Amino acid sequence: METQSVKLYTPSKQAIVSKVRVVARVRPFLPQEIAARNGNSKSCISLLDHQDNDSSDEVSVHVKDPNTSTCLMSQGTEELPGLMPLAMSTILSICQSTGCIAEISYYEVYMDRCYDLLEVKTKEILILDDKDGQIHLRGLSRVPINSMSEFHVVFSCGIQRRKVAQTGLNDVSSRSHGVLVIAVSTPCDDGSGPVLMGKLNLIDLAGNEDNRRTCNEGIRLQESAKINQSLLALSNVIYALNNNKPTNHEYPIEKAN
Repeated sequence: METQSVKLYTPSKQAIVSKVRVVARVRPFLPQEIAARNGNSKSCISLLDHQDNDSSDEVSVHVKDPNTSTCLMSQGTEELPGLMPLAMSTILSICQSTGCIAEISYYEVYMDRCYDLLEVKTKEILILDDKDGQIHLRGLSRVPINSMSEFHVVFSCGIQRRKVAQTGLNDVSSRSHGVLVIAVSTPCDDGSGPVLMGKLNLIDLAGNEDNRRTCNEGIRLQESAKINQSLLALSNVIYALNNNKPTNHEYPIEKAN
C-alpha cells in the first residue's frame, strides 16, 4: 500500500469551464505492468488541470491495498482512513459541538436496482419521485451514529454485504456502485418548527470494464454491461449539467445517486 502526496494547482476562475472537475485519476498497476517495470509497483497517478499559479493545495492519494484489493479512497484502513470515515469523523465532531443528530444509510446500485446494505436480509429499495421532481428512496433504512466506533461496526457490516466477484483483472471486483448517505438533522429548540436536515452522498463507483481483458462471461458479463451503461449515463448527466440542460427523467438510475 502506498500513499502519494502531490501538489494540486487550482486554475483561475476564468480557466474553469466545467461545473464538475476531475482532480486526479488513480489506479494500481496490473501484475503484468509491474513485471514490465522490473517489480516497481509505485502507483499510477495522473493529475489533471495542472497549471502553475499562486493557489495550491496538497492532496494525499491512497491507492488500493495490494494484499486485499480494498479501495482505500472510500473506506481505508485503521492507519489510513479513507474518504468516507474521514467525512463521518468530521461531521460527528460538528454534531457533538452543535447538538445535531447524525444518521447513515448505505445502499448499492446493482443491475439497475437499489438494495439496502444495512439490512440483514437483502431488501430492494423503491426509487420514487414526487410532484416537485425530488427523488425518494422508499424503504431505505437509517441508523443513528454517535461515535466512530459505532460507525465502523455498522459500515463494515454493509461493506461485507456489497456484491463482489472475481474477474480476469481483479480478485475482488465490485459488481455494484455503493452509496453512503450521511444525514444531519437539527431539531428546533422548542420542538414546534420543522427539522432542518442536510445530506452528504459519498459514492464509490464500480470501475468501467473492458470485457476483452476481464474475460467476463454469464452473470459477470451482464453485471459488466450494467456497470458500463450506468457510467455512460452518469457522463451524460455531467455533460447536461455543464451545458445547462435538464436531467429530470432522462437518467433514472443516476437520479438515485
